Amino acid sequence: MQQLTRFPVTTGSVSQGDQVVVRSVLTDEAGNTVGETHGTCTTTRGIIQPGDEEAEQCLVTYTLPGGQITVQGMYFNYLDQGPFDNAITGGTGEYKKARGWVHSDTIRTTPPVKRRFTIHLV
Repeated sequence: MQQLTRFPVTTGSVSQGDQVVVRSVLTDEAGNTVGETHGTCTTTRGIIQPGDEEAEQCLVTYTLPGGQITVQGMYFNYLDQGPFDNAITGGTGEYKKARGWVHSDTIRTTPPVKRRFTIHLV
């Protein structure tokens, strides 16, 4: 399950300053619920003309059994649904010294969009 709400600065194409608020349920490969994500993204480069690449700065918290992991990073071409990596910036509980990155691959682009998040702890 995913909830995504866009708060545009202007009507029409994606503009600098647009906000996206997202929440999703995390499941393991067997389909068991293992946590949630909660985050916000701010558009830092909007689409001014066709062919422009959108850029967003995202802050996301992964709520998991035993604690939380926070991540931050850039996401390019949201409309293209491409893969992205975000840096782990910290955590709580079992993840209080977490370092590494989270990789996201898009599994399905038709609604509801489905992504696979792989958490790499180092």
